Amino acid sequence: MNLRQLLPAAILAAGCWSVVSAQDSKPVRVTVDNFKQAESDNYFTKFAKDGGFGKIAHERGLAPIDKQTVIRMNRDTLYSAAVFDLNPGPATIFLPDSGERFLSLQTQLPPWLLARTRRALEAMLTAAETWIADLPAGRSLAGSEVRLDVAVPPDGLPDGPTGSRPVRLDGRADRLDRAPDGSLIVVDFKTGATVPSKASVAENAQLAVYQLALELGAAEGLGEHVRSFAAQPDVSGELPDEPFDGEPPPDESSQDSQLLGGGPADPLAGQRPGGAELVFLRSGTPNVRQQPALAPEAALQWRRTVRDAAQRLASSVSVAQENRYCERCPVRTSCPLQPEGRQVTR
Repeated sequence: MNLRQLLPAAILAAGCWSVVSAQDSKPVRVTVDNFKQAESDNYFTKFAKDGGFGKIAHERGLAPIDKQTVIRMNRDTLYSAAVFDLNPGPATIFLPDSGERFLSLQTQLPPWLLARTRRALEAMLTAAETWIADLPAGRSLAGSEVRLDVAVPPDGLPDGPTGSRPVRLDGRADRLDRAPDGSLIVVDFKTGATVPSKASVAENAQLAVYQLALELGAAEGLGEHVRSFAAQPDVSGELPDEPFDGEPPPDESSQDSQLLGGGPADPLAGQRPGGAELVFLRSGTPNVRQQPALAPEAALQWRRTVRDAAQRLASSVSVAQENRYCERCPVRTSCPLQPEGRQVTR
């Protein structure tokens, strides 16, 4: 089949989305966590407005280069799209006889990949349930998908100097647990197969910044009313980035899982971080890597690191710094520290 035969091709897209009336809808802040959902909502809304809600809307001409309704549209494809509400029941689409023309219906993953992904998801669900069942006594759920939003003051001082650039930490923690002493343990679920060493997790920047956010008061207001959810298992997670390969990572959690932030109840603990942990679920058995509670001097150092990173990102000049990630850097061909990038600065 050559390019000319592909010219009259059609690709049908089917999907479902919850519909909310304009009066009930409220603006939703788009973040890294919900971008895919927001982008899909944007596309679905457009398809529906173009007559594709509950029926198929056809594009009878090739899409102009300067009018791309989706990213990187094919220049030799005629597109059709539809959005169906599947709440009442399944929808069936019958493909017409296309003769010698190429016709593709795109609705979901191929069956073999869908089955493999399902097995991986079931294994991760089992691992999450096992991890919850094995939690130490006295440790309870304080919240899941908790938003952490807090200002980062400079140099460890309560108020930064006049004219300093404001810096904020804004993100979500998969789960926060309450330790017996009242401190908060950050839990980050991982679906990848590669499990880092214990030493590297002790210095893990993601967990440290989560703890820093708690140290700065990002969890203020996370009170007793949230603990009522402790009896409801939180097994949130994401589909694996790659198909499950059936190779379980080494598991040391059974010997090494210990209570973080333990000790007698401390009414002054407040929202103090009591440690953090990565929980790897991919193998079907929870594999836990822990980071100790952030010490005051470490919190100050991470505060300075975060502010320094923010200042660098906001600057009009980026300073090249050699580190262990240089070999995999996507812009090494433009970096003055690399032989292949020096011609850019000469």
